[in-house]
This record gives sequence, C-alpha cells and structure tokens, in this order.
Amino acid sequence: MTFKPFLDSILASITPITLLLSVLCILTFITIQDVLLWRKMPPGPQPLPIIGNKLLLHRQWPWIQMEELSKTYGGIFTIWIGRRPTIVISDPQIAIDLMEKRSNIYSA
Repeated sequence: MTFKPFLDSILASITPITLLLSVLCILTFITIQDVLLWRKMPPGPQPLPIIGNKLLLHRQWPWIQMEELSKTYGGIFTIWIGRRPTIVISDPQIAIDLMEKRSNIYSA
C-alpha cells in the first residue's frame, strides 16, 4: 500500500495562507505557554520570545551581568536561556535557607 496519492492530495490542499495561519497558531501557543510559566517564576528581566535573555548576557563574562541583575532584582531571580528558565541565587543567605529548610525537597 502506498501513501503517495494521499500525501500528494494533502500537499496540494496546503495554501500559503493555511501555512501562515498554522505557523502563527504555533507561535501564539508557544508564547502563551512561556508567559504563563514566566508569571510563576521569581522576578527577572522580561525575556524575548523564543530566545529569552540570551542577548542580555555577555558571552565571556556572564557573571558580571548576573551581578548587575542581582542588584536590580534581588538575591533570587530568573533569567531565560532560550525557552528554559534558570533561577539564579546570588545571595548566600537565601541559598543556606533553601538548603536547610527545604532540603527534603531537593534530596533524592
């Protein structure tokens, strides 16, 4: 059994408008997911869609920019590397509190 006639009929029915609407729906869905997740995270710089805060961080010395962000957003903040959130803890006291009070959550 061959699928070539079936595949040809599907490809023939795809118009540029259908393709554009499909891409827009996918991008809208991804953006909504990211915004909902962004609202649950600790404060941080607003990420750009798809690339996050990659343009914000220096390639060779990202810790310098993270130090500046900790002055703005406090001891715990979120940066986005692409679509993945990364929580940065720059205050030693917050790190100690998390490890002492919530260690059972982080242990295997």
